[in-house]
Amino acid sequence: AGAVQALGPSTGERVTAVIVLTDGEDDNASAINTQQFRDAVDSKGVRVFAIAMGATGCAAPVLKTITTATAGRCLEAESGSVAGQLEAIFEAVL
Repeated sequence: AGAVQALGPSTGERVTAVIVLTDGEDDNASAINTQQFRDAVDSKGVRVFAIAMGATGCAAPVLKTITTATAGRCLEAESGSVAGQLEAIFEAVL
């Protein structure tokens, strides 16, 4: 949520996006709930993309919420490489 606020909205000259690399585990270190995450990123003009590595993957509720609310996307990655997922994100943004 902090990264979205720090970047600021997309403009006609630039697209702003945050890429989150995660193990997919929802440890909720920030201690905020899914609705609070949604409120923090919704309508900010920043697209959030997640690359999830791990058993939970994109099924984590907070990943679904923040990527959907920002017109982003969650992609699952096998351990070892995220090149294909990064390429998909760059294609979506550009």
